[in-house]
Amino acid sequence: MGQRPLIISAAPIVTAVIGAALGMELISGKNWAGILTAAGGVALIVLGGGKLSAEMPTRVQGDLVMVVSALLYGSGMVFLKRIMDRYGAMRVMSWAFLFGSLVVVPAGAAQVIGADWARFDATLWGALIYSAFIAGGYGFIVWYRTIARTSAARTAVYQYLVPVVSLLGAAALLGERLTALQLGGAAVVLVGLVMARSRVRTPAMAEAPPDLPAK
Repeated sequence: MGQRPLIISAAPIVTAVIGAALGMELISGKNWAGILTAAGGVALIVLGGGKLSAEMPTRVQGDLVMVVSALLYGSGMVFLKRIMDRYGAMRVMSWAFLFGSLVVVPAGAAQVIGADWARFDATLWGALIYSAFIAGGYGFIVWYRTIARTSAARTAVYQYLVPVVSLLGAAALLGERLTALQLGGAAVVLVGLVMARSRVRTPAMAEAPPDLPAK
């Protein structure tokens, strides 16, 4: 892992800040502490790998792309929450994937055409199918349906599990050795997640009478 997981881990923080600023989320001190704790755990995982890049200017260009990605992804979860509340998660995601494909397909067409498909074995096909339909398709549907049913900030913190799962997967499947700092970072992420996932209220929840379910 390079330093880019550290940058993209800012996305849940962006989500929480924008949601709170727009009055869409009432985030408690415990929630903030959990979000920042989990981000610190990601930092420990990355630092424990000892592979921070120092290449210039490629590193700077890549980091800038990741900063923009974190800002757009983090803010996108907040604004999509508003749209999904009105039109439903499945309808919104269907349109999002449709318009997204108009950008992705032309951009990746040359790589698809130039790929040596004859060299793809069962393992590569399995990985491709898993990435496209399970991780990409089903994963995003579950992710955004969860945002629609709960809140963007409360869902976004689960992104911090990605480096933890990657870390454990690399150890189990690739035989990579884990350092004490990485294991400690994974533990910190889990602690932060427990803190952050405590109920994030919306203004509507705060105003609802105690004896009525919040809408």
